[in-house]
Amino acid sequence: MSERLDVSRYRALEGREFTLAPTSDDERWTLSLVLESVRDLGTRDGLSCYSLVFAQREGQSYAPQGTHRLTCSELGEQVLLVVPIGPGPGARMRYEVIFN
Repeated sequence: MSERLDVSRYRALEGREFTLAPTSDDERWTLSLVLESVRDLGTRDGLSCYSLVFAQREGQSYAPQGTHRLTCSELGEQVLLVVPIGPGPGARMRYEVIFN
């Protein structure tokens, strides 16, 4: 799935699990992430802008910043720019995706 999804689709999935994986076949890793928060960032050129923050499950390596595959059963697979934003509660790494 590559079309832009409305923020309400993500809000309905807060607390749900997603899988993060590289887009390159040369890399072999996957991470389990939980959608921690969805934040409205206003509008730009008539489009809703929003931020998704994901928390990594404990005991996993960190993913680098880059374009990765983000998958969940409800939405399928999307290729998005994912940015590590540092550890949150429990020292679990957090990642952000911004739609603007």
